[in-house]
Formats: sequence, structure tokens, C-alpha cells
Amino acid sequence: MELREFILLTHLATGASPTVAHNVMVAIADGAPAVDQTLVDAAPARSRARLLRWLNEPMHRAQRQALCAHTQYMTIVDSDYPERLRMIEQPPLVLFYAGHPELLHMSSVGIVGARSGGEYSEQALAQLLPALSPNVAIISGLAKGAD
Repeated sequence: MELREFILLTHLATGASPTVAHNVMVAIADGAPAVDQTLVDAAPARSRARLLRWLNEPMHRAQRQALCAHTQYMTIVDSDYPERLRMIEQPPLVLFYAGHPELLHMSSVGIVGARSGGEYSEQALAQLLPALSPNVAIISGLAKGAD
């Protein structure tokens, strides 16, 4: 399996566990192959049986193949992965995106708030957003509300 697909598998199979992500990346850096067993070995012992069942479920394999073919994503090993994210303590292994990934390399601002923003959120955003330079990308989790 390609390294990109293996990293996507790690993300999907472990629920984006930072511990497993770290262990997998250390194993890959140490020369471990991008195979299911490397992922299982990177998981805590208490999680390995559940992870093996998940990996052997045909529906999950089909889901992963569909994601690889039809979803826009980048992994930490891709050249277009944002360098700013690589520098944090526990960077996400996978970024799913909609739109233009080159915007990830611009100056950016993230606005965090309530999912069901009220009148105050609307007023605060109405004051903040017009003051932004057109060369600043807004980062969003794509949830409803101010985040």
C-alpha cells in the first residue's frame, strides 16, 4: 500500500488517535513497511483486537478505497502539507479539504466560537471580518456557527 493511503488508513482506523499517529510515524521513520501490521503494532495493546476486526471488515476497506478515489485530502508526507502544522507537537496526519489547498500557505486567521452563534457572534464577526486583508485566508472547521 502507498504511504499516503496507509496514513489515511491510520487516521480512519484509529479515530485520529494522536498516540497511534505518533507511534506510526516513528515506526515508518525507522523503516517499518506501510502495512496493516505496522498500524496494529503501533496501537496500545488493549486496542489491537478491535483494530484488527476493523481492518478486516470489508465495508471499511471499501470506504477507504472510496475516500482515496473521491475525497480531497492531504497527508503529513505530502509536499503541499502546511509547514506550520508540521511544527506543532501533534500535527494531524490527514487534512480533508474543500476548495483550494494553496490557501493553506497564506497568512490565515481562525475564528473560534459557538456552533450556534447568536447576535453577539454576528456583531463581532461583522466588525472583525471587514478589517481583514483580502490576502488572509479564513480557516474553518466547516461547522455551522462562528467556528
